[in-house]
Amino acid sequence: MPAHPPTWPAFVGVSLKMHLGHAETVAWCRAVADVARAHPATRAGEAELVVLPSYLSVPAAVGILDGLAAVGAQDLAAEDAGAFTGEVSGGQIRELGGAFVEVGHAERRRLFGETDEVVRRKADAALRAGLVPLICLGEETRGDPADAARECAR
Repeated sequence: MPAHPPTWPAFVGVSLKMHLGHAETVAWCRAVADVARAHPATRAGEAELVVLPSYLSVPAAVGILDGLAAVGAQDLAAEDAGAFTGEVSGGQIRELGGAFVEVGHAERRRLFGETDEVVRRKADAALRAGLVPLICLGEETRGDPADAARECAR
């Protein structure tokens, strides 16, 4: 056994939800790219950044962040293709340059009634497409973001 366990880079992910329009997302990604280029942790590979913009901004984010941060999507369909109006498949996300996808977010569960079974099917779809599923766990009620940040920092 090694004397020191391996160290993993810090994982910093952010979902932009539906807060920013496309132009705002582009400006935000440019600012993040500037910080990532200059920050010692990202330059040394000690931090892995992941940005999850709205679907329409995925290609722009991929181009702007260009290896400084990975890009992904905030959700995906459980199916790979077919007549599913308004849905986006894992393959489509991957084709646009996405590498990650969030599944099982409390908002999706609360607003759209997504169950553990739906989350499992979506995680499977992500893996079939070669995406890393970011599976959300544990938030059964809406909480205070400041409390969540303090808990994560502990």
